[in-house]
Amino acid sequence: MRLIGQPEANPGYLSPQRLYDGLEMFGDQVGKVKSLRPFPLHGLTYWDVAVELDDGRIEGARLGAEGVPEGLQLGDRVLVRTAAMMIIGLERELEGS
Repeated sequence: MRLIGQPEANPGYLSPQRLYDGLEMFGDQVGKVKSLRPFPLHGLTYWDVAVELDDGRIEGARLGAEGVPEGLQLGDRVLVRTAAMMIIGLERELEGS
């Protein structure tokens, strides 16, 4: 018996290992905060953020309080943490980086 989704059951199947390597899946990039808006939900505050990366792309995410440095403001330089090509958190960029 073969399971649906197994490579041998689907000749056109591309495994994740064939699509991406680990360096593309996780990483850090530097950018500037373009938009920062609180989003209250069930008594917790989440943040809708947009960051312009140094390569010119603008990426957005909804992050929990743990993913946004306290006191972050528009225009601040940040280190953008990514996993699976999605923003998972922001950190303040260190001076001189």
